[in-house]
Amino acid sequence: MLVPYGAGSCTHPRMTDHSTNGVAPDVRRLRLHAWLRERLGDQLADDLMGFLSPAGWGDLVRRADLDAAVSLLDHRTDSLEHQLNGRMDSLEQQLNGRMDSIEQLLREVKTDVRNLGNIKRTIVATGVSMTLSIILGLGALGVDFLQAATATGG
Repeated sequence: MLVPYGAGSCTHPRMTDHSTNGVAPDVRRLRLHAWLRERLGDQLADDLMGFLSPAGWGDLVRRADLDAAVSLLDHRTDSLEHQLNGRMDSLEQQLNGRMDSIEQLLREVKTDVRNLGNIKRTIVATGVSMTLSIILGLGALGVDFLQAATATGG
């Protein structure tokens, strides 16, 4: 015995079609198949049932419906891609701006460090110079003191 095409394959037995007074579509299908077998024979009844929609005509999708859905999906995908590219470009510009700011700050820090090095050298040179001046000044005072002490006889 042949099983009718699509019988029970697309609907759940507990699901009901409200247009048929709550009778499950599979039950209606099986009843129709049995009625056709009684009147037309097994082969013709099976053939006729094979032409019926397995889930109901309202559940079938036409090629035009699929084409429209694919077109809408393509449009939405393109739109999302455009939005994403715009956001990525914006983020790239922000990142580049921040990197430029960081590079500028690093140049300023490098200049400040260089200036601090120059100040350090200046302070060291000044300290050495002052130390030598003090030593030479004290040496000169010592010589003057010795000359004064020897001149006074002492």
